[in-house]
Amino acid sequence: DHRADRRPVPRANRYTRGQLTGADRALFASDMHLGEHDPATAALFFKALTDALAGRLQISEGLQQSSQAAPGFGYAFGQNTSPAISPVFTHVFLLGDLFEIWVGDDDLSHPYSEALSALLVQAEKAGSKVFVMRGNRDFMLGKAPIGQSTWLANTDARFLPDPCVIDAFGTRVLLTHGDLLCTDDTDYQNYRKVVRNEAWQTECLTKPLSERQAIAHSIRSKSAIDKGDKPAAWMDSKEDAVWTLGADAIATVIIHGHTHRPALHVHRRGTQQLSRHVMPDWSAAQGETKPQRGYFLVVDSHGIHPMHPTPPS
Repeated sequence: DHRADRRPVPRANRYTRGQLTGADRALFASDMHLGEHDPATAALFFKALTDALAGRLQISEGLQQSSQAAPGFGYAFGQNTSPAISPVFTHVFLLGDLFEIWVGDDDLSHPYSEALSALLVQAEKAGSKVFVMRGNRDFMLGKAPIGQSTWLANTDARFLPDPCVIDAFGTRVLLTHGDLLCTDDTDYQNYRKVVRNEAWQTECLTKPLSERQAIAHSIRSKSAIDKGDKPAAWMDSKEDAVWTLGADAIATVIIHGHTHRPALHVHRRGTQQLSRHVMPDWSAAQGETKPQRGYFLVVDSHGIHPMHPTPPS
């Protein structure tokens, strides 16, 4: 019956985009902000990702936690039926702000786009499935003017909707870049709705590349100025938004970046509990006052744990 196609998608299935089972092992990262403004951070991230994919990094212990967090960082899944995990990463998830600025896939001048795509191709050849989510800096990823090739077109990488859910060993884990959760900043949320609209993006791609680059730099400059005038709390997630998104997706774990405030938060309401893993941004060390930042999250049948890069020698 053709009318069956009109039935609403069940809520539990609306968000679901994948499953981790058995010996699967997934690597997560976000907020690398790759760009010509910071070659040291790009070098740090590329080395860290290369080392991780080659099995040269080990799961780390400990993480600075919020006041809401329970002792111990690792999140243990309810059912650990597969103690033998894969020695390689079967899945790689990059959850937004891979690049500092992205105005369309036809911009071939970006200094790190080719290097990152090449590394992701290597990951696929080694057996990893690659997934990419767009962030607030690179929401035009995968978009190009009509007739032009898109970034990652030569790979099997998939772009993920924001938000989405993966079933990780029987636990529903919601993935989001994180800017959706910063609902106190209503001006930004209104801006987000505009620039994430397909019609707006299509119209934007009709403009010359140089014009798009100028617009992007103007927006970034204005955003930096506006950020100084906004309360710091606006740059962080709102607990009501966390609960609303988690409940709508029927998820008990959330993984996101964006806020640059890495921690494990354990939210509780009565008998309900929601664990939220906030990933860090990446930054190379800049003197004693600005230490190196950035690490991965690893998800396998044993739970969720951080994996730190090797410090530079």
